[in-house]
Amino acid sequence: MLKFLTVLTILVSLSVFAEEATTVRKRHKKVEETKVPSYVWPNFFTMEYSPETSKQNNSNIYYYLELNHHLNYTHHFRWVQRVSHQVVPEEGKENGGEMAILNPRFNYYYNFKEPKDKSYQLALRIGSELGTSITSRQAGINAISMVRLEFSKKFGFTTVQLRPYAAYWSTQYATNELNEPLPLMSFGHNLFVTTLIGKKWTWNVELDTGFQMFQPAELKQAQTFAPANAEPLETSKSVLFFGTDIGYLILKNLQVRLGYYQFDKFVSEGRYELNLLSDDTTRYYLGLDYVF
Repeated sequence: MLKFLTVLTILVSLSVFAEEATTVRKRHKKVEETKVPSYVWPNFFTMEYSPETSKQNNSNIYYYLELNHHLNYTHHFRWVQRVSHQVVPEEGKENGGEMAILNPRFNYYYNFKEPKDKSYQLALRIGSELGTSITSRQAGINAISMVRLEFSKKFGFTTVQLRPYAAYWSTQYATNELNEPLPLMSFGHNLFVTTLIGKKWTWNVELDTGFQMFQPAELKQAQTFAPANAEPLETSKSVLFFGTDIGYLILKNLQVRLGYYQFDKFVSEGRYELNLLSDDTTRYYLGLDYVF
């Protein structure tokens, strides 16, 4: 009788253990089914430090907070807020340690349906940068609205993104506080290339070229009051941005980057020219990215 009870107890224990194991497996299965989809962008917090150079004797730290919300694959909302910290002030200014909240950026992405082989991605981005910062308010900039088409394709470990865009500047005046003409429209193209090097390293290259059309009212007025022997004023300005950096993944969600960028003209006095690594327009930086 004792042996029978012992065997019965063992069988009941095994049955309970089996039920618990089944429950655990179901829980694990549910967790696996609720994994974040691959198309969802993570949230970012970034810090970039730009030291002084031989021609630019100020240094800055920029902080970026990027939040993303996906309703589904098709609809995606993005918000970016930037803050600048003046570590070493510009020559002749006493704004060391000054911090300023820069213009916020709001974007909506409409992602077109992927092809069956998922060989590329295509999205339409509609966004606006609100002129809430002190600099924008002084210049009379209300907002900069942009429409951009984003095409992305992978080639092995390299991803190439082609992004043509058009932007409209909503301003209170035709010129800023320095009497410089403000743009009315901007047209350009952005090229962004990312290459994965092993599991830890990334190499990014970005090139943005465009033209800014000035406010026609200001140009007409300036031409009217200009001296008879004055040269004709330009109706547009060329703009170039080039940047590249190398990133290393320290932890699963923490990356450090080292790179440089420059803002410059690529059309000057009717001629195409590009002065890479020029001391007048180049800034180096150290970046830290935290993903959450």
